[in-house]
Amino acid sequence: MDLSAAEIIGRVIGPLYVVAGLGMLINPAAYRRMGQAFMDQPGLTYLGGATALAMGLLVLAVHYDFSALYPGAITLLAWIAVFKGAALLLAPQLVMKTWAPVMTSIAGLRAGGVFALALGAYFAAKGYRLI
Repeated sequence: MDLSAAEIIGRVIGPLYVVAGLGMLINPAAYRRMGQAFMDQPGLTYLGGATALAMGLLVLAVHYDFSALYPGAITLLAWIAVFKGAALLLAPQLVMKTWAPVMTSIAGLRAGGVFALALGAYFAAKGYRLI
């Protein structure tokens, strides 16, 4: 069975987003503590930025396609990762100040959990050819 780059990416990031989304919904207090630690530790902020930038660039290197909803969503997510990573490396304090209310509020984490769960389910379903 030949898999497209979009399907391979969906098979990896889909389950990752599902598990992270469920984690945010099941235990938002733990994610709140992680968000606070992320903002308080410059090394974690740098590592998060470098990882997001590298992963976004890696996805764009093997997949750049806006021809339909699914491949376009993967390409868009990769660009978001690139910009997020670059922003965390170039202006970490500004990014942290902007996202602090979301990363440290239970309501923000729950909303993020629902979004991650839905996005992950979509990517996984498309990646595994379930829909």
